[in-house]
Amino acid sequence: MKTIYQWDSEAESIKTQTVETKSVRDVCLVLAKHGPGEIADKFIAMCCIATGHEQTEAEWYRIHQAIQAEADQEEPDAEYLEQLTQQREELEADYPWLPGYRGEEADEPPAPTYADADAFIAAHWRELRAAAYGDMGKQMGMQHDDARDGTTTWVDHCAAVKAAFPKPE
Repeated sequence: MKTIYQWDSEAESIKTQTVETKSVRDVCLVLAKHGPGEIADKFIAMCCIATGHEQTEAEWYRIHQAIQAEADQEEPDAEYLEQLTQQREELEADYPWLPGYRGEEADEPPAPTYADADAFIAAHWRELRAAAYGDMGKQMGMQHDDARDGTTTWVDHCAAVKAAFPKPE
């Protein structure tokens, strides 16, 4: 569950909304039981829910890490460093809570946010495929039935999983 806070300028108040979210593990459990399809798609959509502050925090952290990496270079690019610093300062001007939210020395980046299901799948395609294929016993059963019946159930299953969770290029 995640609470999303939004400013309502007409009512001049903060509106809250509690939404159900899911983790990668939740999606994999659904895939193992049901395979790719509508249920898994809904769980993936729930993984993609992100609040504005999470996206802003992730962007600030990305810029901050880039500044640190550039500053650590033997010959830092002063122009690039200035550009990154300006981007960070603009974010901090719009969102004054950013620098102290996690601390500038935070070891771990914020939890990832995903723009959409495609971005989520691209980030986790290996885990999603492994779960959707099912256990080896299930796959061997499909292969046995295919050999006995002259069908292509297992090959079709593998093709459906690969289509649902393509390997990023």
